[in-house]
Amino acid sequence: MQELKLATDSSSQRSLKAIKTIIDARIVQNCTHAGETVTAAVSYHLSGGGSRQRALLAYSTARALQIPHEMSVNIAACVEMLHNASLIHDDIQDKDMRRRGKAAVWVKYGKDVAICVGDALISGAITALAQNGSDRLATLIQLVNQRTHETIRGQVQDVNIKTGLTQARYTQIATEKAAPLIALAMELPAIAAGDKWLAQRLCKATRLFATAYQFSDDVKDADDDKRSGEPNIVNILVMESHHQLAERDAIETVKASIQSMLQEANDVLMDCNPSVREGLLLLIDKLQNTVEEL
Repeated sequence: MQELKLATDSSSQRSLKAIKTIIDARIVQNCTHAGETVTAAVSYHLSGGGSRQRALLAYSTARALQIPHEMSVNIAACVEMLHNASLIHDDIQDKDMRRRGKAAVWVKYGKDVAICVGDALISGAITALAQNGSDRLATLIQLVNQRTHETIRGQVQDVNIKTGLTQARYTQIATEKAAPLIALAMELPAIAAGDKWLAQRLCKATRLFATAYQFSDDVKDADDDKRSGEPNIVNILVMESHHQLAERDAIETVKASIQSMLQEANDVLMDCNPSVREGLLLLIDKLQNTVEEL
């Protein structure tokens, strides 16, 4: 995903940059027991940049729910570690040699070490969560495990199914790959605050947002994916119509679907506390503007 800002004024951006630095340091700290090589590889991977979108969403949601700063940082680090573990493992599976303009971890350190780095990040994510000392820790860990397994299930399907995809099947796989870890960024703070109803609402809204975001990437990458043979919702729509639907018309259909999902996510959030829903609403607004320009 491209970088999406959770705040717009310069002072807020400076504050978020400081929080990102703290979260990155916490991530590295929670991997130190895996040894110097793994720690160096984690630092190298994080130095490539990235928006820390999930981490900042988790942190801002936690703070809006009056969760203390340290606990909010740990929740954010947990979510971000899981996301970056998936990126490192994805690069190995997809044989992508570059990540954020630099050699991927598996290229620089070797495939075997990169697998261990991803594993260390997953293990470290649980450590970050456990540092909170919450009486809801068991529930939080169970949720992390469930969302991680959902992501793995989506990835396995994505790896194994490359042809013959229908629109419905592709949407399911895309959602299972993209949505769980974004949902976790808002669910964990809600569960930590003891609000299961809020966690369910935020989960539904983030899943809609994640699918919409994947579709927007598909619109931008339609031509490249067509040439490389990669699955893409736009190209699937054209094939399902037996090429009676022009690519431009398929794109407009997908854009309409994106806007519909974002509107539904917006509606779901209307029942939530304004300060809690603010972070995701900013992302939704940004994506709506991006889609209008496609």
